[in-house]
Amino acid sequence: TGTGVVQSTPTMSLVLKIQGIPLKSDSNSVNVDKVINKMHKAYQKYNPTLVSLIADRNEREAATNIRRRQDEAYERSLALDRARAQQRERERRERAEAERREQDKKQWLKWRKSQLFPEPAQDRKGEYARIAIRLPDGKRITRRFEKSCTIEEIYAFIECNYLNDVEDVQEDQIQRPFDYAHNYNFNLVQIMPKAVLECYSSILVKDCNLTWPNGNLVVEFI
Repeated sequence: TGTGVVQSTPTMSLVLKIQGIPLKSDSNSVNVDKVINKMHKAYQKYNPTLVSLIADRNEREAATNIRRRQDEAYERSLALDRARAQQRERERRERAEAERREQDKKQWLKWRKSQLFPEPAQDRKGEYARIAIRLPDGKRITRRFEKSCTIEEIYAFIECNYLNDVEDVQEDQIQRPFDYAHNYNFNLVQIMPKAVLECYSSILVKDCNLTWPNGNLVVEFI
């Protein structure tokens, strides 16, 4: 408006009223000049305000656009920070879980080694199987296993004594870790004919033709 910006519902305003000037006369040019003169005065009166209003509107729109872009950039940055924080938390949990599993593995190996059957005396023939085993480094070992022990006993013996540096502990000094299932990362294999000695905890040495009465096995990593 002529008095400045009005913060109200937009309305139509009368800025120029022309009356009392005949549209037709003997001197049309004079009447036209009067109309143009009135319009020119109205233009001079209101145009500065209009220019100011347009400038104000453009400035507000520019400020709004800047704020919007800043808000969008802030939201993107916030989302990126949240994603990074979540990633760091996942990595922290994964590291903690890996460390816990590693500690459980070490504890399980100590416990399992404390549970191994002692090697039977050589004079107890018929009570044990003689198993020859070739290790990954090429070394060959031969050990006697009780015929009543399970196939898993052979796996545990190799795992605890040759594939991991597990210290000897007494049975009452170490407990089996709760909710931990150990997976052997190797197979015991008979070369000729080719056959894998599956690590079934329920099968006894005396009931498996790969181990009874004698066996010749190779350690192969999976």
